[in-house]
Amino acid sequence: KFSDSPIRITVFSDFQCPFCKVVAEQMPELIRRYPKSVSIQYMFYPLDNKCNSNITGRFHDHACDAAYIAACDEKKFPEVHDEIFASQDKFESGGLTDIAKKHGLVGCLENADIKNKVIQAVNQGTKFNIKSTPTIIVNGRKIEGTIPANQFFAIFEDILNGK
Repeated sequence: KFSDSPIRITVFSDFQCPFCKVVAEQMPELIRRYPKSVSIQYMFYPLDNKCNSNITGRFHDHACDAAYIAACDEKKFPEVHDEIFASQDKFESGGLTDIAKKHGLVGCLENADIKNKVIQAVNQGTKFNIKSTPTIIVNGRKIEGTIPANQFFAIFEDILNGK
């Protein structure tokens, strides 16, 4: 359970954000290094006012659709998450539609329940005053942007050593 882990990471992320892709690629390494200590939860935070009322424009105009597709089936989330990030350069040419078709998630873009799930995740960012992505919360401490894996390791060691 997330709340029982000594190291709790919440990642506020946007599927169209290149630095979010870097963080997404780091997470498996963190889990491998600390398999019994780390729990990670992903929070949608598209930089697109189509689904994020905290954003004034359509900075990433495919980000909400990507979030809807990823949120559609919790069982498929890890695979779909990775595939969406791997396909960032194909969003303009229908890459998201291809992923949705491949995973049987075609109706997700119109599904009100899925849209509400994404909006609820976005709203979680309010209490952390999220202004950009990626924003990573480690045991309540906010990290804006990316940091090298070795800095995560140092933070984790401090947490595990009670500092």
